[in-house]
Amino acid sequence: MSDKAGQSLADRLNQLFATVRPDPHHEYSNEYVAAAIRQSTADVSISQSYIWQLRNGRKNNPTLKHLQALAGFFGVPTSYFVEDEAADRITEQLEALASEQARLH
Repeated sequence: MSDKAGQSLADRLNQLFATVRPDPHHEYSNEYVAAAIRQSTADVSISQSYIWQLRNGRKNNPTLKHLQALAGFFGVPTSYFVEDEAADRITEQLEALASEQARLH
């Protein structure tokens, strides 16, 4: 089991960008994620610059709605961001999925 205990919100969010991809060679842009969240979640306003701040640790206390929206976009439970055990389990699953996708391409 990979040890993700103690990872920051930025680390966990960057892990999602690195492993949940539109294809094996490209990751989603902050702008794409922000636009997709704004389109699919009417009550959540989020910008690419806010996502950039979260990914770089400049902001580290997002609202629950922002965490839920980010988790929803990447297809993980919100607990991924706040629970070490959930983060460990989900990271292992994401890494296995990414490896399988890379192998198929």
